[in-house]
Amino acid sequence: MGEFLPSRPLPALKRPSSAKAVHAGSIFTVWQWPQQVSETQTRTYEQLSRRDTAVILPISGDGRLLLAREEQPGMKARLHSLGGKVEPDESPEAAARRELMEEAGVAVDRISLWHAWQPLSKIDWAVHVFWASNAREVRPPSLEAGEAISQHWVDAEGFLEGNVPSGFDDAELTFLFGLARIDPAHRQQMIRSYQQCSMP
Repeated sequence: MGEFLPSRPLPALKRPSSAKAVHAGSIFTVWQWPQQVSETQTRTYEQLSRRDTAVILPISGDGRLLLAREEQPGMKARLHSLGGKVEPDESPEAAARRELMEEAGVAVDRISLWHAWQPLSKIDWAVHVFWASNAREVRPPSLEAGEAISQHWVDAEGFLEGNVPSGFDDAELTFLFGLARIDPAHRQQMIRSYQQCSMP
């Protein structure tokens, strides 16, 4: 069961339809276009784009939250949320559920959007963060070559209050928890979306 999602958050820098892709990598595409900055001057503007990301915070029936401890070639081991890229013609909610199943073999029931935003002004890239209820293992993970991901369960309510485990390294969640500390409206939204998934 899902909820209505708002329209995709827009980037701070609006890319015109005349922009040209000057490089397309496996993750990022580089766009450039001429931008009039005064009556007599034009500059070349540039922006990166990448597929949007869906992040999911699954809560078990006994109040535990699932994180991932991951190792990849060339990177140090880190503890972070589960999630990944939103595929073309896939909703962020569907991507969150799919990534959770692929990375952890875990299914969930109710899913609730915590926050969706564009983290960086020079990159067209939206991040959607969800809470999800009744997380339970249903099959082995289906990991990609080079991935080493293990499950790490923590107390959900403690995590909500900022008691993060040692080695936690997740820029998107750190940003959201920072907002929740300084902005009562963001904290209310965090708690409301969490409660929608944690209640029976």
